[in-house]
Amino acid sequence: MDRRQTLPSEVLLLIAEHAVLREAQDPLHLGWAASLCSACKSFRRVVTPILYAHVVVTRDNLEQLALLAREAPATLAWTRSATFLVIGRRLSIEPLIRAMTRLTAFAGRDLICDYIEEDLTISSIFLTGIGDEVVSRRTQKATRLHILVMVYDPAVELPEGELSLEYLMIDVLADDKSAWGLDIRRFFQHVDRILDRDTLPSLRRILLRPRCIFSGLKAEGFYIAVEEWGKTQRDSRIWIHDIAGPSLMHEGADVSGTLHLQDALAGDELWLTGRQLCPPSVPVPVANEQ
Repeated sequence: MDRRQTLPSEVLLLIAEHAVLREAQDPLHLGWAASLCSACKSFRRVVTPILYAHVVVTRDNLEQLALLAREAPATLAWTRSATFLVIGRRLSIEPLIRAMTRLTAFAGRDLICDYIEEDLTISSIFLTGIGDEVVSRRTQKATRLHILVMVYDPAVELPEGELSLEYLMIDVLADDKSAWGLDIRRFFQHVDRILDRDTLPSLRRILLRPRCIFSGLKAEGFYIAVEEWGKTQRDSRIWIHDIAGPSLMHEGADVSGTLHLQDALAGDELWLTGRQLCPPSVPVPVANEQ
């Protein structure tokens, strides 16, 4: 007599769902789940919404995802967030991103963002190219925006017209430690225009993050300059990262893609990090007159 016991199929699917939820924190290592989806319909039905909630497009999986977009576009309709670590050919990228009919968060280069259907509201846009142009027709409805600028070429130009932008994050990059002191004032001039309440009345927070391109560089000059500038602003919407993030180059290798993916996986909470440069003053209580 076979005394082996098996769990009910419902319990097995719950276990599988829990495993996929845990592994979804690193979308690049979900190949095992995708393989099981092709072998088991019940498994596919349970985990597909989890498996494709956040899609990471790389050089290695671009063509496979493009094929999926052509043959089974309904699968990518579950995608809410997408990170593009590769630019790729338009013939592959465009059908892929157009299959993501429920997309609300995008991370990648500006030219890929331009392929998104105009009727979609992309509330979170995380641009990953240095000096990427802000795509006006995509930014109009975005409430969260991330851009990268070089400190010596700090143009931060937002599109004209009414914007819904509430949270702006700017990565300020330098490739030489002297740049923090020499060029930071030009950057502040651009930020001053953004902080003008007539220019962007919806803005609730601007987060400044210093990033060094090469390892070994320090960002002390950035913090000194920001603190001095903040004394003249007294604006509670200004936030800064007290600790400079990892360098974009590590031991001669470009690791920016890995860093961008980590940021994208953090989701909307990323825009709420940092330290408030000028906290609002607490009013002094007024004693009641007797």
